[in-house]
Formats: sequence, C-alpha cells, structure tokens
Amino acid sequence: LVRGDPLPAGKMDAIIVLSGGITADDLMVPQSLDRLLKGIELIKEGRGSVLVLSTEKSARAGRAVNDSADQARVLALTGVGVPVLYIDSATSTRDEAMRVKRLPERLSWKRIAVVTSPLHSSRACATFERAGFVVTCIASSSRDRAIKNLDTPGDRLLAFQGWVYECAGWMKYRWAGWV
Repeated sequence: LVRGDPLPAGKMDAIIVLSGGITADDLMVPQSLDRLLKGIELIKEGRGSVLVLSTEKSARAGRAVNDSADQARVLALTGVGVPVLYIDSATSTRDEAMRVKRLPERLSWKRIAVVTSPLHSSRACATFERAGFVVTCIASSSRDRAIKNLDTPGDRLLAFQGWVYECAGWMKYRWAGWV
C-alpha cells in the first residue's frame, strides 16, 4: 500500500498536502501534522512553487472546529516562502482531488506532488491520477503507527487496522470509478 515515487529533477508546480483529521480542540491529528511537515520540507528544499493545503472543518457537539489556525501556526514557525492555497471541507480524498482540480492556478500545472500518510499513499495518488494529474507520490512519516518496524503486537495490530481500512477504501474507490 505504501507508494513513494522518486523525486523528479527540478521543481514541481505544486505540493499538495492532504488532510488527515482534526481533534475537538481545533488541532491537526498526528498524521495531518506529519503530512504538513513533509510538504514544508519539500518546499524548503525548493521542490515546489506552490503549497496547497487541505483544511478540515467539522461540527463536534454542536460546535464548529477547524484546523486552519493550527496549520497557520506551523507555517509561521517554518517560514514557508511560497504562495499557499487552501481547499477546505473536503470529505474524502476524491473531494480533495476534485477541489484541487478546480483551483484556477491549476491550469498551468504540469507536475504535482501529493503528500499523504504511507498506508494512504497508493490510493490517494491513484485518485489524483484518475482526476487527470501527473503525480509524484510522497509518503510522509508516521507518528501514529509504525510502518517499517513492526516489532510489537501493538505495532502489528495498528498496521493491520490501517491495511483493512485501505483495502476497504480501495474497494469503495474502484466501485465508484475514482481510481
């Protein structure tokens, strides 16, 4: 399930960082932070001209929550020196791909990188490719589960849960024609 493409020579037109969840305290969950940090790393290395962030908004116990302020704090700390575009309220990876496709700046984009969690990388990048993008797939680090070293039963259980989730996601996306 893990897809990590080699970085192409030169600069990509955009680095797309997918969202991964939000807490009731308006904070990114660890996988969202992992993805954002990887996207910032690519920008700092001069690999992209534009950073596109997917933000989360939802209602919890009748209260609106969103991770925009948390993303802004991380961006301010890191001093990203490229334009930052936002897509919001996407409810699926497919929604994210379609919203990125509708961005006006996308008209001249030839090459993009999609940054997401390791177990989600294959399906996410296939979804963006199906939407018409030429994708370099970048798997972020993972703070919420071990991916490379499954030494304990707990590590293996978390990896198995992720595998089951992604298998179900692949079935749904294939059935819908999204990959």
